[in-house]
Amino acid sequence: MTQSTTYQRYSSTYVHLFGPGDARPTAMQLLEDEGKSEEWKERVVLITGCAATSGIGLETAKTFYRAGAHVYVTSRTEEKAREVVETIQRGEGDGKVSPLTMELDSLSSVRQCAKDFLKQEKQLHVLILNAGVMATPKGTTRDGFETQIGTNHVGHHLLFRLLTEALLSASTPSFLSRVVCVASTGHRLSPASPSDLEWTLSDPYHSWLSYGKSKTANIYLATEIHRRHHDRLLAVAIHPGLITTPLARHLDEEAMKGFPLSDFLNAQQGAAMSFWAGYSQEVEKMGGKYLEEFEESESLPEGSSLPVYKKGRAAWAYDEKAAKDLWEATERAIENVAR
Repeated sequence: MTQSTTYQRYSSTYVHLFGPGDARPTAMQLLEDEGKSEEWKERVVLITGCAATSGIGLETAKTFYRAGAHVYVTSRTEEKAREVVETIQRGEGDGKVSPLTMELDSLSSVRQCAKDFLKQEKQLHVLILNAGVMATPKGTTRDGFETQIGTNHVGHHLLFRLLTEALLSASTPSFLSRVVCVASTGHRLSPASPSDLEWTLSDPYHSWLSYGKSKTANIYLATEIHRRHHDRLLAVAIHPGLITTPLARHLDEEAMKGFPLSDFLNAQQGAAMSFWAGYSQEVEKMGGKYLEEFEESESLPEGSSLPVYKKGRAAWAYDEKAAKDLWEATERAIENVAR
C-alpha cells in the first residue's frame, strides 16, 4: 500500500477552518507522524528569530529538540536567548539547545553570530531562516537598508553565505543539508528587484508593498540557493499560514479586520510547515519550490483577485533571472557595507 503524503493526510482539515487550535496539524503532530530517528541526535539545527513566550521559531525549536537534535536559537539579546533555551529545556525531549545572539538589522551582528556558531560547530544540517518583521513604519536598518528588505532578506542572505560551508560539510547523499526560508503569501503584494536595496528615507514608502518585496526576496533566496547548490543542498521557501504571533504588532485594529479569524493558526500549528520542511523525507523532491499546506503552491493567473492571505503563488515567484539579479545585487550591497 502506498503511504499517504502529509498533504493527503491533512488536506481535509483545510476545507472548513475554525481558527487557532482547529484540526490543522501542529509541528508536534507531524513529528509523531514522521517518527523519531536516532540520526537526529547527531544533527544540528539553527533557527533564527526565537522568542521565549511565543512564535513559530520557538515552537519549531521545541519540536526539533524533542526529535533529539542539537538546536541553536537566535534572539536579539543574550538575555532573551537564554530565556528561550530555558523555555525549551522545560519541555519534553532529549536533544540539546544552545543560545546565539543576533540582530538581523545589523550585518556586523549577523557576522558575529555566524562566528559564534562556527566556534562551536563545524557542521550544520538544517538552517531555518525564520526571523522577520512585517509592515513596519518607515525606517532603515543600521546599515541603511529599508527596514523590511534589510531585516527579512539582506541579513538572512549574509547568514546563509557565512554558514554555507558548514551546511555543505554536513550534507550527505542520504540527507542533503536544508535551508528553509520562511516566506509568505504576502509575496504576492510585490515583486523584488535590486533597486529595492537602494531605497532611501527620501523615497516613497508603503509598508505592505515593502513587506511583499521582502517576502518575494525570501523565495528568490531559496530558488537561487537551489540553482547554485541543488546537488548538495536542499532549499525551499514556505508559507507558515496566518498566525497569531507578535509579528503583527505593527498592525492596527482596522488592518487586522481584513483577515478572517477562521484562517488564523496558533503558533504550534504555524510551526508545522517549518518543521516539516526541515525534517520530512517528503521534501527531498521539492528543492527550489515555494510550499504551502504541505505541497507546492499553485501559480495564480496574473491579476488574480484572490485575497492575499489565501493559497497561491505570484507569477514572479519563480523568475530565475530576477532571483539571480537580486542575489548578485545583495552580494554587492553587503560588500559595500563597512565591516
